[in-house]
Order: sequence, then C-alpha cells, then structure tokens
Amino acid sequence: MPAKIIDGKSYAQNLRGEIETYVYDFKSKHSIQPTLAVLLVGNDPASKVYVRNKVKFTNDVGMTSRHIQ
Repeated sequence: MPAKIIDGKSYAQNLRGEIETYVYDFKSKHSIQPTLAVLLVGNDPASKVYVRNKVKFTNDVGMTSRHIQ
C-alpha cells in the first residue's frame, strides 16, 4: 500500500469547523453551555502551555473554559 500524505493543517481546520458547528447546535438544542474545566497542579511550563492552548481552543469553538491552578 503506498504512503498517503495527510495535510494536517487542513484536517485540523476542518475538524475545528465541525466542532464549532456541533457546539453551536448543542447549545441551541439543549440550552447548555459546553465547558472544559482544567485543574493544573504544579508549575511545569510545558503543562501551562498545554492548558493555555486547550483554553484558547475551547473559547475559539464557542465553549466556556475554567482554568483552576
């Protein structure tokens, strides 16, 4: 089977759009705000970057995020 090259950036953009649509539909149907809660324990710089990126993504797709440190 030949190798298949995947355009990761394009795939991620499409997936983000699908998630944004799902979140909007979910909020419309159920009147519930989807929320991601993150509890960060410690002071690891890599973990802080990871959490910051998750918080940004959830806000970008219309969700609420709660970050507790």
